[in-house]
Amino acid sequence: MSFAPRDLIKLVRYDPDCKILGHLPSVDLLVAALDHMAKLLHGEQWLLGGGVAIALNLGKFYRTHSDLDLVINCSHFSPIYERLRQNGYQLYTRKLMKHRRLGVCVHMRTQPSGILLTLRPRRLCFIKTGVANENPYLNKLDVYLFEETESEYIALDSRRRIPKRQPVRGLEYRTRSGYSLQCLNLYYVKQFSEIRGGEKHVSDVLAITKELNPAKRHP
Repeated sequence: MSFAPRDLIKLVRYDPDCKILGHLPSVDLLVAALDHMAKLLHGEQWLLGGGVAIALNLGKFYRTHSDLDLVINCSHFSPIYERLRQNGYQLYTRKLMKHRRLGVCVHMRTQPSGILLTLRPRRLCFIKTGVANENPYLNKLDVYLFEETESEYIALDSRRRIPKRQPVRGLEYRTRSGYSLQCLNLYYVKQFSEIRGGEKHVSDVLAITKELNPAKRHP
């Protein structure tokens, strides 16, 4: 697949604000994006993580979402990479550069076995190249790879080791076309959110804590 030189490096403005939602004009687009990804990656082994997975578990949205998080075991990454590449996506490693509340994410194109993946932090994403999709949730997909041992999961972007205390698979979401989409267990979504930090991830941790501990919910 050919690509333009401008696809080698991309700059994206960083917005650290956690926006609480009132009216939700993007819900239909998000539902359509989940249906599209479930169909596109049907038969592959991946999990939906991040804030969207939390919202599906809660049955409601409590903040805005700018993209989808794909959580993938390293042993299953290669076929997913190939399928997305064949559908116009390229893999990038991203580095956040910021000063106080101003910042920019620098995305550099890489390969699954490229040297950039040996650098830390290994922040990865797929970006749609060429003509942008009308659905903004399908233009960038954040990727979180992990390795697995007998007793723990290892997050590649931080090398943090998370003990296996629950099944990695959580809620099964059925898309509007009938495809099955598996969410990452909320226990592990919470662990990953604690690793990342930041205002929106703090909000995510609080939402998960209330969901996993009903006694802590406000009446």
